[in-house]
Amino acid sequence: MSLQRTLDSALRWPAFLLSLFILFWSVPFCSLTYYIRFLDLKTERRGDVFSWAVGMKRWFGIKILKVGDRELFRKDCMYLINHRSWGDFLVDQYLTEGRSTFLARAMVAVAFPFFMTVIMVMKATMVFKRGNIPDKEKFNRWIDSEFAATPQTAIAVYPEGHRSTMTDSLPLKRGMLHYAYSRKLPVQVIIAANKEAVLSEKHSTARFGQTIWAGYSEPMFPEKYETFDKFMDKVQATWNEEWNTVFGTKPEGLRELVCEDPKLLTPLHVRRGVSTIIAVVDICFLAIMYYSLRMARRVSAALGPLEAPLLALLAVYVTASLVRYSRPYDGVAASARKGKLAQASATQAPPAPKLAASGVADVSAATINRAASLAAEPGDPQGRQ
Repeated sequence: MSLQRTLDSALRWPAFLLSLFILFWSVPFCSLTYYIRFLDLKTERRGDVFSWAVGMKRWFGIKILKVGDRELFRKDCMYLINHRSWGDFLVDQYLTEGRSTFLARAMVAVAFPFFMTVIMVMKATMVFKRGNIPDKEKFNRWIDSEFAATPQTAIAVYPEGHRSTMTDSLPLKRGMLHYAYSRKLPVQVIIAANKEAVLSEKHSTARFGQTIWAGYSEPMFPEKYETFDKFMDKVQATWNEEWNTVFGTKPEGLRELVCEDPKLLTPLHVRRGVSTIIAVVDICFLAIMYYSLRMARRVSAALGPLEAPLLALLAVYVTASLVRYSRPYDGVAASARKGKLAQASATQAPPAPKLAASGVADVSAATINRAASLAAEPGDPQGRQ
């Protein structure tokens, strides 16, 4: 391992831990700065989830660019979004204008209890236990009841089923698409590239001031398809097409995506619940920070004459980490360079994408062209993502 890569590996920790700290305490970060106007109980039409997303976008310095001219579908629907990393949490609610209630695993609530508790009170997530679902119709009825009880206008799912930072999509799962088809719920594909540059738990890296580019498909209406298989083929083909378009696009020259507060009609009991739980979380945050700082001061004082030089070294270390991990990073190009795509593109012309008999396209084809143009560029010093 080169000296540069060794230094980069050592420098990643302060930025990564800071990003986890901000995400874990994202509600106080957004409410105490009043992005979330949790003290306002009078305004019926509001977008508390969107306000949280705007706050996180600004805290992390994220810039989101738009691929194509299609717009977000703003009626009752299901959004199908690609799953890259924990950076999705910071981006996808903004991409959907805070309109979504996300289908989330119970383990997410365990990892981020304060954030998830508030989101649950906002009716912006449906938490389930991952695993085999023996009674799928009962599960679907549960989704019906949860969706009926939320002011959100859409269900958001990650149809790949797992997080992946590859340049190719994982195969789509059929479960929630069965639900959409049975309920005649319109579906829209949303693909975003470079989300893992913001936060990647897989590689323990986080970066501030990063750029993401995203595109929307046309909505698909289940009632237009005679069978579920035809509907599924259409969704898969649309997913592949949007994936190819977004991951095959360079961000240079794209215009910034500006989303607006959806102003969703929010019942009084939800507003009261949100205000109360945010106040409790904020008090917990302030109390923990107060006693943590007191403890840190005692530990620092116990260092005696070593206190000043050690604190200076720590300040230099943290500053160097934040400077290094605030540089622009293209995770798409890095992933292409790491894989066989970059090697193949450097020696031969890429094959044209094919549509298999099953209707599943070769989604790697669009990224080969992109990798070819980047293969000669210097690689990321870390060789990650």
